[in-house]
Amino acid sequence: MALPRDVRRFLADHVRSVGDLELLMLLHGDPERTWSPEVLCEALRCPPSWPTARLEAMAAAGLVARDGTGWRFQPADDDLQRAADALAHEYRLRTREVVRFIFSAPGGGVTAFADAFRLRRDDEDR
Repeated sequence: MALPRDVRRFLADHVRSVGDLELLMLLHGDPERTWSPEVLCEALRCPPSWPTARLEAMAAAGLVARDGTGWRFQPADDDLQRAADALAHEYRLRTREVVRFIFSAPGGGVTAFADAFRLRRDDEDR
């Protein structure tokens, strides 16, 4: 059974990797909480530079907002809220299908996930 159309559209528009999905679902799960990048790194076990770059992209898309020194889930409109809620519901019930959809998307999953862990040579040269 395919994922609902609104969930597929939301994933295609806003989630480029399983890491993005995990980050978004973490924030969505506790929307009143402000998360520092350091706490997000600890919760997601990711490199320190990764969440800030992804959060900035999510903020530009209207999904999250900077709140002081951290970030929280704050959709810009009701459509984004409903779509994120639907995604969270499907992810709880059908994790494999959601992940499979991300990996099947053009340019999805593997490359974006690997990029999060890539060491940048230009940073080393500075």
